[in-house]
Amino acid sequence: MNNENRWIGNLEKSPDNDGLYYVYTMNCMDNSNDILKLQFKNGQWQEFGDDYDRIIAWKKIPKKKITDKLEWLKKHHNELKIAFNYDVEFDYNNFEIAETLIECLCEYPLFLYDGYIRLIDNIYVIRII
Repeated sequence: MNNENRWIGNLEKSPDNDGLYYVYTMNCMDNSNDILKLQFKNGQWQEFGDDYDRIIAWKKIPKKKITDKLEWLKKHHNELKIAFNYDVEFDYNNFEIAETLIECLCEYPLFLYDGYIRLIDNIYVIRII
């Protein structure tokens, strides 16, 4: 497996480079967990939690493959209508896209739980209401 795509345990090692990473966290007080985007700089995670929060694992954020969201949405217009049960025209501004499940979980978790996300052409499409 490509090391760029795998989760790396915090006990295993810290990132070699400064940058923005997906981080799987756990709060030891209430046993909750989350996926966040955190900055790693000068050997330290920046602006992270309190004494009860722990970083369990981290993952490099992959480069975006889709450079023009609007163009992608327009290209998939008919699929959007079917996926979201639209029989009328709609505003492309009511949609966001996430290229990976991790991005979707990090950026749009409540939309996933509420059923406002569809997978179209291996891209997560989020209907913003």
